[in-house]
Formats: sequence, structure tokens, C-alpha cells
Amino acid sequence: EALRTLREANEAGDDDEQIDSGAEELLPPLLTERVELLDLMDPVLTRRIAALQQSENALQERLAATQDLQNLLDRYLLWLPSHAVVVGPWLARVPEGLRDLVLPSRFLTTLQLSADSIAERPPLWILSLLVMLAVLALSLQARRHIQAQANPGDRPRIHSYRATGIALLWTVIGALPAPVALGIAGLLLQQLGTPGRFSDSLGVACIALVTPLLAVQILRWALIEDGLADAHFGWQHKRRQTLQRLLPITAAIVLPMYYITTLAFVRRSDIAIDVQARLAVVVSAVTLAWAFWHLLKAGRGWADGAQPSAVRRLLRGLLPLLILTYAALALAGYIYSSGVLLKSLLQSISLVVAVTLALGMLERWFLVGKLKLALRQLEVSQLAGEEAVANTAEGGVVTDNEITIQEVDAQTASLLRGLRVSLLVLGLFWVWVDVLPAIYRLDEYALWHFTDIGTDGAPVKLPVTLAAALLGMFALVLTVIGSRNLPGLVEISLLSRAGVDAASRYVITSLLRYTIVIGGTLIGLSLFGMRWSQLQWMAAALTVGLGFGLQEIFANFVSGIILLFERPFRVGDVITVGDMSRRVTRIRTRATTILDFDNKEIVMPNKT
Repeated sequence: EALRTLREANEAGDDDEQIDSGAEELLPPLLTERVELLDLMDPVLTRRIAALQQSENALQERLAATQDLQNLLDRYLLWLPSHAVVVGPWLARVPEGLRDLVLPSRFLTTLQLSADSIAERPPLWILSLLVMLAVLALSLQARRHIQAQANPGDRPRIHSYRATGIALLWTVIGALPAPVALGIAGLLLQQLGTPGRFSDSLGVACIALVTPLLAVQILRWALIEDGLADAHFGWQHKRRQTLQRLLPITAAIVLPMYYITTLAFVRRSDIAIDVQARLAVVVSAVTLAWAFWHLLKAGRGWADGAQPSAVRRLLRGLLPLLILTYAALALAGYIYSSGVLLKSLLQSISLVVAVTLALGMLERWFLVGKLKLALRQLEVSQLAGEEAVANTAEGGVVTDNEITIQEVDAQTASLLRGLRVSLLVLGLFWVWVDVLPAIYRLDEYALWHFTDIGTDGAPVKLPVTLAAALLGMFALVLTVIGSRNLPGLVEISLLSRAGVDAASRYVITSLLRYTIVIGGTLIGLSLFGMRWSQLQWMAAALTVGLGFGLQEIFANFVSGIILLFERPFRVGDVITVGDMSRRVTRIRTRATTILDFDNKEIVMPNKT
């Protein structure tokens, strides 16, 4: 068949081609030899496939072993000393280490590489320069725009959230020049040479410094006169004055020291880590401890008055002491550990700045909503006119369907406190998760076990880990915070501006509260390991109880849901039950509260 195919191909070929007459006789032995060669290649290819499979298996085993070693390093390396304790021989190395930091030849080489890069790629450097100049030009206008959005009490803009948003935008723009210039410089330095060179190390250190520098700059611009903190967030003058005094000094010392520490670790030079990084960590820790000690003093920062709370007194004594332990660890030889802790501390400070600004914006939104609510209530009272005065003279009172400004203040303050704690806990967990192996390994600690049904229908034992227990507690805390503060949040949210009447808001608020309580409780209990199989006995007990003494309670609960959904009457309506005509003030899960014209509350079961 192969010969026939070759003949047909030969016959269909070009007529001008010269054909060897003896070639056809040579084809059969060549084809036979080809078949033999193919038979010989088959076991070779089989052995090659087997060898590749063995290599792949060995590679997978090596990758698994590498991951295990990495996990082992992450678990123990932080707590192992990297260098010797500070003694006499170390003091003798200090001059050499400082000379290594400012060695002129390295910087001259970097300048030469930069000049060569400018000559080779001028568009890249021109574009970088234009970006920095554009950001700088915008930042020069930031102060004027920020102060234009200031809100004295006699301006109507105080009731607009748009001014606060514009002030935040220009605050960020004003803070951008230094971080943008540093980031662009880091990227340009990294492309000068191969990774590992001094210029590349300088670029990596510049990139690492961008985030803490941006946090410092945003906070500095927020503290200017008529800025976010002053005109929009309402920070006390003493707090702003303390931050304005401490922030430049602390940043001027800590940020260069952090840059030196990062540069030393990136270079992986023993003399740089032993001398430069050690000294930089010690100076940074002492400076930060001093700054927090002065910031948390009574009457300067967040402690109002001469007698701060016990928590703030504890924080003022404990936080500087913990920061000073970084210096002690560096002096004891734990330079790597102290450097990682310093990095996490600066990230935590940046996180606190971000959370403070975010919650300040949220609090400002609540304040604007509260002011609009007050204006709306004032307009309603003015429109009521003489009728409102007559009702007050007859002994009428404001019903509970209208939430007062004081209640809104209390509810939003509680909500903001809960949100602040939640964001800080989650953010700090994210920042420190790589530092503290105990947090990183929370899923490895089983507190207890519970029985569940597996995919095959057989019962299996599942652990409730420490991480799941903490998440369950967090879910329950969020449930309590949300259910308690929902009325104020709904009242000052979009519902209060959409023309929804008070009765409708009351229904939505109640249903949302029930949903949050039920959903949050189920999620929290499921994280604790409670499944429906463990709650069946409770359902059975409730079923039996309904036949004895709980049927009235259950009937009232269902009747309350029907009243909220069907709305035969609303909160604020005057209804007649039997021979009583009263005004409805509350519709709860078990009973409805009505207020008579003598200002007496009567609790009426929902079933009735």
C-alpha cells in the first residue's frame, strides 16, 4: 500500500522532474527498515513516558516538601535570632556598616545606569516626569478647594454630603505628589538593571515606602485648617494640634529608618542587616513609643478631660511598652523578627488612618441625614401650626413611630462604635496574620467536635476550630449591633427621603430586625457546630408545647407578622377594640401597644 501510494504521487508529479528508474526497486527494503525502526522506537518512547511520569511525581513530591518547609519556616523563623547580641564586637562593626550605607560608588553606578536609561528610553522618563508634574500641579490647588468646602454654621452647604466628598477627593489629591514620585522612582530604578543589583534594591525599598508615606500625607492634609478633620469631622482643636505637632517629627524619623530597614533586608547583606537594620529598628521603635506616649496623654489626643478612661490609660502604658520591645528584640539579635514587626506596625497605623477617615465620612453622612430629619420634623410642626399646639395642650405626646434626634444620635453612635471595632479587628487580623503563627494556624486547633451526616449518608465527626468559634462570636456580635441600631439607620437612610410614611418605615424596620436576628443567629450557631440534626429535639419540644401552653404565644407571634404584612391598621392610626378607641404606638412580636387619650399605655395581644 505504501508503494502504491508513492507510485501514484510520482505519477501525479511534475513531468519535467527526472525520475530515477532504479528508485522503485530500493523502496521496499527502505520501507521495511522504516517499520523495523518504528518497532524499535516504540519501547523507547514508552520508557521515555515512564521516565517523564516519574520526574513529574518526583517534582510534585519536591514541591510538597518545599511547601512543608516554607510552612515550618513561617512558624518558627520569626522567633529565632538572626544575629548575635549587641556586645563589644558589634560596636566595632558599626563604622563599617555606616560606611556601607553611604558607599559613593554604588550611588554613582546607579546615576550612570539612570543616565543610560534616559538615553535609551527617553519617552518613559518624559512620561514619568509629566505624570509627576501633573500631580504636583493638581496638589497646588488642593488647599484652596478644600477650604472652599468648609462648612461654617451659617452656610446651607452643611446639609449637603457632596461638599465632604469633594473635600476628601482634594485631600487625597493633595497627599499624592510625594507617594507618586516615590512610586515612579521605585519603578524606574527597578528597570535599570537585573534583580539583585543595588539599583533594583533601591527601587523595591521605594515601593515599600509608598503606603506608609501616603497614610502620613493623607492624615497631614486632613488636619489642615478648614480641612476634613476641622470643618467636616469636627475633631477637637487639641487633638488636631497634637497630631500636627507630632506627625512631622515622627514621620521625618520613622519613614527614613523604615526605608533603611527595607533596603537592608532586600539587599540581604549581613553587614547591612546587622548594623543598619538593627539601628534603624531601634530608632524607629523609640520614636514611635515616644509619639504614642505623648499622643495618648489626657487632653491631647482622644482622651478628653483630665481623667481619661481606664482603657486609654492602659493603652497609653501598654502600647509604647510593646513598641519598645521591638528595640529590645533588635538589640538581642532578633533583627528579622523586629523588622517584620515594625513593618506590620506601620501597616496597622495606615489601617487605623484609613478606618478613621472612612468612619468619619460615614459619621458625616449620618449627621447630614440627622440634620435633614430635624428640618423635616420642623417643617411638619410648622405646617401643623395651631393644630399641633392644641394637641399638646390636650396632653398628646409624640408617638414612637417618629424617632427623635436624640435616639438617632444614640443609635448611630452605637453603630459606629461597633463598625469601628469590627473593621479594626478584621483589618489587624489581615495585617498580622503572617506575623503571628497562632493566628495563622487557628484552623488547626479544634475546640470540640460535632456529628453531621456526610455525603454518603453516614454520620461523620467534624471539628469546630478556634477560627470558626471566633467567626461565630463575631457574627453574633454583629447581629446584636445590627438589630439594636437598625431603626436609626433606616430613619436617616434613603427611606426617610423617598416619601415613605412613618408606618411603612416601621414595618420595614421591624421585618429587617427579625431577618437580621434570625439570620445572624442561624449563621453564628452553624459556625459553632449546631446543625438542624442537633436542633430537632427543640423543634419537637416546641411542637409538643404548642399543644399545652405555648399556643397563645405562637398565635400572637403569627398574628403580629400578619398585622405587619397585611396592615389593617398602621402605627399612628386610631383604632377601636371593643369599647376602647386608642392610638397605635407599637406593633411587637407578641402584643400591640396602644395609647389612650389620658396618656396611658395599654398592651393588647396581637391575636385580639
